[in-house]
Amino acid sequence: MSTRGRLIQTVVLLRLHNCLIAAASVLVGAFLARSSLAPRALLGAAAAFLVAAGGYALNDLYDIETDRVNKGWRPLPSGRIGRRYAMSLAALLWVAGIVLSASAGAAALGFAIAWTVLVWLYCSRLKSAGLAGHLIVSAVASSGFMMGAAIGGRSAAGLLPFGLAFLFHFAREVVKGTADIRGDVAAGIRTLPAGLGQRASAVLCTASLAAVMALSVLPWAAGVYGVYYMLPVLVIEPLLALCIYMIVSSTADDRANARAHGRVAKILKAVMPVGMLAFLLGGIQ
Repeated sequence: MSTRGRLIQTVVLLRLHNCLIAAASVLVGAFLARSSLAPRALLGAAAAFLVAAGGYALNDLYDIETDRVNKGWRPLPSGRIGRRYAMSLAALLWVAGIVLSASAGAAALGFAIAWTVLVWLYCSRLKSAGLAGHLIVSAVASSGFMMGAAIGGRSAAGLLPFGLAFLFHFAREVVKGTADIRGDVAAGIRTLPAGLGQRASAVLCTASLAAVMALSVLPWAAGVYGVYYMLPVLVIEPLLALCIYMIVSSTADDRANARAHGRVAKILKAVMPVGMLAFLLGGIQ
């Protein structure tokens, strides 16, 4: 494979758009903490980017068998990237992220190490743990706000966005599990939808999304965030309502149900940067 081709496949493997969201959550958390430590916040964001990238590489290593069924086009199951390359890349990114986080302070270092350990445990041991696995992924994906607020010296500022993001990510994890259920079952991976069943998982997912819709209004109503916060929220609310409708109205046919949940997962991914903008604007008083 050419250097350009390998670079493209590496970008796909690492899901750089998701890594940018992880980095942005750290910056938003620092902003909400009214931090004047801009250099440290940038270092923390860069560390979050690197640790997230390493986690995606490791996740795909453990997901090769399920991806052969669900996403055969991805770099590892398609053979465009080798296992050794992905493993070396994950290790390098994690080491770089942890070293960089140390420059952002003890709090950032603690978060980076915790993320690395939790993602490794999830990929190697807890991917089939059902609820526990989904909770770990949701906590890691949402805690960038906490890291940024801790860097800024006011950890409490990260609690509200962490809570809303946790519910959102949990719902998306369950949706993705339903979309990938065929490959997960074939590979012996017992995600929540595979163990609990698609109907019960749909109820859990819609409840989480409904909670996000209801709770998203409270920061503005309570005067925690300014009126600008509500502008992106007014875009997010109908999209979440659409996702709930798509989940509830999905057919009993397993393949059609998986496709519907796959579309919901894509909508929720598009919602993430809009949610990030809401928290950013919410800090403008």
